[in-house]
Amino acid sequence: MQGLFEPLFQPIVDATGAVYAYEALMRFHGHDASPAPFVLRWEKTGFIKHADRAMLKRIAEIVGTARPALRLAVNVSIATVEEGGTAYLEALKMLTPHTRRVIVELTETSPIQDMPALMRFIGHCRELGCSIALDDCRPGHLYGDPAFIAQIKPQAIKLDGEFLHHCYSTREIAPAVELLAAARSVSATVIAECVDSPAIRDFAFWLGVNLAQGHAIGRPAPLPGIAKPAADTMPAPLGN
Repeated sequence: MQGLFEPLFQPIVDATGAVYAYEALMRFHGHDASPAPFVLRWEKTGFIKHADRAMLKRIAEIVGTARPALRLAVNVSIATVEEGGTAYLEALKMLTPHTRRVIVELTETSPIQDMPALMRFIGHCRELGCSIALDDCRPGHLYGDPAFIAQIKPQAIKLDGEFLHHCYSTREIAPAVELLAAARSVSATVIAECVDSPAIRDFAFWLGVNLAQGHAIGRPAPLPGIAKPAADTMPAPLGN
C-alpha cells in the first residue's frame, strides 16, 4: 500500500532560519495537495491505521536510501494509536535506525477514547528514542488544555496555524501566552505552524515560540531537494 503515498518534507527552523527537523507530510503519489478530507473519513472507518503504517514504511524507504541522521517528524492519528498502535510501533522501528531523531506527532482530529492505550503508546515511543509532539494545539481543544499537557508531558507542542493568525490579527495574545506557559511548565519546545509570511514569522518568535514551519519558511518538497540539517544548534527539549 505504501506505493499509494509519496510524502513531502517541510522544514522546521529556528529564529535564525537554521533547520532543526523536517515534517513528513502525507501526499498521494503524483499529487501535492493535502489528503485531509480523506484522512477524516479514514479515521471514522478505521482505514487510517493502514494509511499511517504505509506512510511510515514509505518514509523509511526514502530516508534509508537518501539521508541518514535526519531529524524527522511523522504524524499518527489517535485512531491508529488506539486500534493499531502495536503494528504502528513495529513500523516505526523500521524508520528509527535511519534517523537522528523521530518526533511522533499525535494529530488532533480523532477524539481520545482510550487514555491508557495512548499513555502506553507514548511510553513505547519514548523507549524507541522518539519524542512526542501534540499537533495543532489551541484553546478549546484538549491539546490546548494545560492539565492535559501536564499529563502527557510532550517534548513539543505545535501552535495551531489558524489560532496563531487569529492572535496576530486581533492582538489577543493572552491565550497564546497561556499555552506557551503550559508548554514551558513541562519543558516542551513550541513550534508555530502555518507561518505563511514574514510578519507571521516575526510575530510567532516575538510571542516566544522556539521553532516555526510554513510556506514562508519552506514549502513541502521531495527529500532529495532538501538541504542537510544544521548541526546541534536548536532548542534542547526535542533531544539530539
